[in-house]
Amino acid sequence: MTENEEVEVDGVDYWKDGAANNKFTREGRGSGFFTSQRSGLEPATAYKAQAYATTKIQDTAMGEIISFTTLSE
Repeated sequence: MTENEEVEVDGVDYWKDGAANNKFTREGRGSGFFTSQRSGLEPATAYKAQAYATTKIQDTAMGEIISFTTLSE
């Protein structure tokens, strides 16, 4: 993916730490920064997340995997 390619869709893959199945969001299209907010995550649970962006020619760039734990109720 080059700096000048137009992004067709971007979003975030996220999953429970140690889980085999991912969920993902689609945040939009274009270039630049985006934010992602999730609701319905389980309390006091460890998750991992990774941003992605896909161009019209299906070239996908993945961001760094981050870890976070939701607050307890």
